[in-house]
Amino acid sequence: MNGISFGKITFGRLAFTIVLSLTGCVTQASAETISFGTASAKAIQKSYDLILGAIDSGIAKNKVREAKVAYKPTLNTSVNTEYVAGIGPQGSTQNQQAVVVGNTILPGNTRFQNAISLNGNYTINDFGNRANTLKAAKFHALSSDIQLKIAARDLKLDVLDAYIQALLTYKQAKSLEQQLALQSQLYEMKTKLWHAGKISRIDLGEQAIALKNTETELQAMRQTLGDNLNKLSSFTQEPYYVPSVIMEDLDCEPAVKFERFVPAATPDFQAYGLLIKEKQAEMRAINAQRYPQLVAFTNFVLYGSNKNEYFTGWSNIRARAGYFGIGMQLPVYDGGKTKVALDGKKLEIARLVAERDKKLWGLRSDYQKAATAANLYGVELDTKAELVSTSKDQLGMVVRLTASQVMEKTKAISEQIELAKHQLNEDSTRMKHLAAAKRLMIYSEIASK
Repeated sequence: MNGISFGKITFGRLAFTIVLSLTGCVTQASAETISFGTASAKAIQKSYDLILGAIDSGIAKNKVREAKVAYKPTLNTSVNTEYVAGIGPQGSTQNQQAVVVGNTILPGNTRFQNAISLNGNYTINDFGNRANTLKAAKFHALSSDIQLKIAARDLKLDVLDAYIQALLTYKQAKSLEQQLALQSQLYEMKTKLWHAGKISRIDLGEQAIALKNTETELQAMRQTLGDNLNKLSSFTQEPYYVPSVIMEDLDCEPAVKFERFVPAATPDFQAYGLLIKEKQAEMRAINAQRYPQLVAFTNFVLYGSNKNEYFTGWSNIRARAGYFGIGMQLPVYDGGKTKVALDGKKLEIARLVAERDKKLWGLRSDYQKAATAANLYGVELDTKAELVSTSKDQLGMVVRLTASQVMEKTKAISEQIELAKHQLNEDSTRMKHLAAAKRLMIYSEIASK
């Protein structure tokens, strides 16, 4: 027989199973150490949402440049060449007068004619249309920059949630590996005691069940860790493998000053404020369309013609006319278009206000939840630290008594298993405490920028 048999459990097979549990069924080339800092940095670097946000910010800045163009004059030139068939009798060489009928001009003489014109226009005053359009574009550009920072903050918070969830299961898996090794030692010792007749078959069976339960729990925890690592990988776009991954603790000071949540200090409030100002500026720009526009214009024309030859007409070209003027465009009735547009902007502002209040309420709730959790986990951590200290003292006494042959050595191993459980609880509470503190730090970091 390869090992001590107890029912369907063989110690040799258990040892082999433990080795597989500790090393993993798949051997990776090398271990990979990850931390929250590296994970969040990779997530920010590879986030498609942030890439799109940066592009949107660039588009918003280009809108500002586009709005500034309206302040500059426009110049354009045109070149025309045509053949005009006169209205006189066929074959007549007499000069004919041009005839005007309504808006239609009927040519007189048959000829080739050419013209070059230079036209210029400049808006002198539009009663704030251009100015408010430019302001709206600037407000939108500023809001886009802040929205990009908010998106990075929210991404870091999402990565923090995924990382702490994976870290907790990682620590549980490591603790179960330690407990499994101790359970294996305990099973081996109790097997010897059973053969020596010092314990009953029931005691050995209970230990075999405890060993199998720990093994099953470890396998389930490894599966959960794999799922949590996949969630983290969805942000970083990096593959993580359960047998080779090494996760570092959060690099955060637990002593965080929990300040009162101030909505006006959040970038979210600032971003929505800029968007509301943008809509208000657009309303003023629309309202300015009700007033006249003063436009300066100029035109300079070169004209030449010849009744027989096309190229001679170009050689005869000379200055014919030049004029300068100021025009005014006054809208009288637009069918209610302006009023409809203003009503639409008012509704957009109302929606932005509602969205802002909803977002700030969510931030307030999340901030207060993190602050409360940090305080509660801090108190709980002290209690569990005391429990770990007591468990260590208990283990020390058991080891000393065991050395004196007063108690069985199995008692020391059982105390080590209990100590591993207490240490896991303490470590998990510490990570939850640091995660809540880190969450508050992320909020404060972006609020101070």
